[in-house]
Amino acid sequence: MSSDGAPRSHPVPTRNVLSRVVQRIVEGAGSTTASALALTSVLAWAGVGVAVGFGKHWLDALVAVTALITFAMVFLIQHTTDRQLRAVLLKLDELVRVEPHADDAFIAAERRPLDEQEELEKTVQAPGDPRGPAQPGPS
Repeated sequence: MSSDGAPRSHPVPTRNVLSRVVQRIVEGAGSTTASALALTSVLAWAGVGVAVGFGKHWLDALVAVTALITFAMVFLIQHTTDRQLRAVLLKLDELVRVEPHADDAFIAAERRPLDEQEELEKTVQAPGDPRGPAQPGPS
């Protein structure tokens, strides 16, 4: 409680607000409505372009707008993907933690150095697995 007796409100950190805004933008951008709007915009842009002759400024604007939208969406999608991946990893860590037969060494394995991850991977490989040890991806 504050000094005046009113309950103290906890401010929502800006980072959480921005994260929710980004998530909603990405969800909206992937919707059917957004796809229809994008298609309509492209058709309208092309129609007007044909009518005015597709001048250099017209095409420059198209390239600039397309590049800006693409650039922004890469970061927005990456943020949302990272957030979802973190949630999945936390859930998996919790399952490993509560399962009595699970090895706690696998909790937060994604944060370990690559050589430690490869050692953990060897411990879960089935004996006699004809595929051999998993091959590392390109570095």
